Amino acid sequence: MARSIGQRAPAASEGTGVTRKVVGRDASARSPRADGEANSPSERVFNEILDGIYEGRYVPGQRLIEADLIVTYGVGRGSVREALKKLEVEGVVVLTFHKGAYVRTLSRNDVRDILQVMESMVGLAARLAAEQCDTAGARLMRDNLAALMAHKNRPEEFAGFVRARNAYYRVMATVGGNNELIRILPSMHVYLMRTQVSPRYVIMTQNDLYNDYQKMTAAIVANDGSQAERAARAHVRRIQRGMDRLPDYVFAAGE
Repeated sequence: MARSIGQRAPAASEGTGVTRKVVGRDASARSPRADGEANSPSERVFNEILDGIYEGRYVPGQRLIEADLIVTYGVGRGSVREALKKLEVEGVVVLTFHKGAYVRTLSRNDVRDILQVMESMVGLAARLAAEQCDTAGARLMRDNLAALMAHKNRPEEFAGFVRARNAYYRVMATVGGNNELIRILPSMHVYLMRTQVSPRYVIMTQNDLYNDYQKMTAAIVANDGSQAERAARAHVRRIQRGMDRLPDYVFAAGE
């Protein structure tokens, strides 16, 4: 029930190309938007709503009432509407004429479709990162893995884990140097899908989850593209198997 409330990086053998590309990028940023845009009122509302989803303040199916958002975030109606439109484009929010905006709830088939695409995307990102990884890239991968590992056995800090995981994948894509993967890998559909179920249901054991990240990182820093892709694809398939075990009521009605 609804509730109210870029350029391809050179190979590692070419020297410091990856260093120039990665250094200076804020790997811990909440949203992969440009700094100037991130400072705008609409982008602030955009990020605040995403944070609210991560933290459970906004849940799938919940209405996002413009008047409430204006008061909560101290911005104008235009900024709220712009933020909601961006969230709709990302697949996080649904805008309707009669009901207004509400947080999207995914069907079981939606989740399967997303993960099918993600398996290919993450596998490619891991392979490219391994092929392009130099000393600076390896350091960034290890640093971001350490940030992820800090959340092991701390399920109450799910929002912090989500941000660390998002940063990890952004760095992976950036080290790989493919501009399109940098743009599309942090898919808001996937953020929402994992937020929809992960805080309430255990779909992977702690050991499986973190072992997967360790395997991906080890293969990337070893410049083993084939192993990095296999580890990344296996991780996404493990998520799918966990999703398949969840009861139907977790998901939206749909075919």
